[in-house]
Amino acid sequence: MFVLSWLVRDVTLWISALLSLSYFPSSGSLITHAPALALLIFCIFMWMAAPWIGRLTCRDVDVPINLSGLTRYDLYCFGFVFLGLLFSLNSLADVIDWTHFFATAKEGTFDPNSSMFYQLTHAIITFVAGLTSLLGASRWAKKLSSYEEKLKGV
Repeated sequence: MFVLSWLVRDVTLWISALLSLSYFPSSGSLITHAPALALLIFCIFMWMAAPWIGRLTCRDVDVPINLSGLTRYDLYCFGFVFLGLLFSLNSLADVIDWTHFFATAKEGTFDPNSSMFYQLTHAIITFVAGLTSLLGASRWAKKLSSYEEKLKGV
């Protein structure tokens, strides 16, 4: 899941690098593309290494799993809780860090039009989306599973 998250970040890095080339043609050096290229190579490496890492961490653990009592509702709840935890915990440190920065910064030490404010709002939006998914997991899972049952009945 983290590799997919990194891949999404990599795509946004490529887009921002390409947009910067259209606005600033003189910055067409390799340094503009270096972070995106490095992240793409790392994503490919981690994707290929994932089975090996999984075998290494779960060595000699072959436990049969009984899935007979597992319902769609349970799976949807798991998905919403997992995504909620991923988003909220992934952005919590940035929310605390940037909030502390803006709370303690003296006037005139930063430009309010700079990207620092956008980094704070990005972290807050991601954190709130994660909390929304986490706290609404049961309700959303119930709605999704009942919607699927209606579709099957039609």
